[in-house]
Amino acid sequence: MDWFSSALTWLALIVLAVKGIPAIIQWQEEVKAVRLKKEAEEADAKFQRESPEAWKAKELIKLEKERLAAEKELAMKRIHQDNVRNNAGLIAGIGRGLGWW
Repeated sequence: MDWFSSALTWLALIVLAVKGIPAIIQWQEEVKAVRLKKEAEEADAKFQRESPEAWKAKELIKLEKERLAAEKELAMKRIHQDNVRNNAGLIAGIGRGLGWW
């Protein structure tokens, strides 16, 4: 094997390592996430079979949390709109007071 083919082989191995290692790590993370999701679903199904009343209560609590989060987001949007409206009124009042409008 001459020098050029040896260098080309090493260059190809380095490029494969640089490109391949992050891809392998990302693939492993995706596989782990899928496995954890599947295990959580199986545990939830088992919990539902063993104690349906407690599972129903847990689901109601989860729905209540989602509702409260949506309600909080709407309240924040409403507060922001009110602040914008008040600031616009303040700016218009100052402009009228200074004779700009």
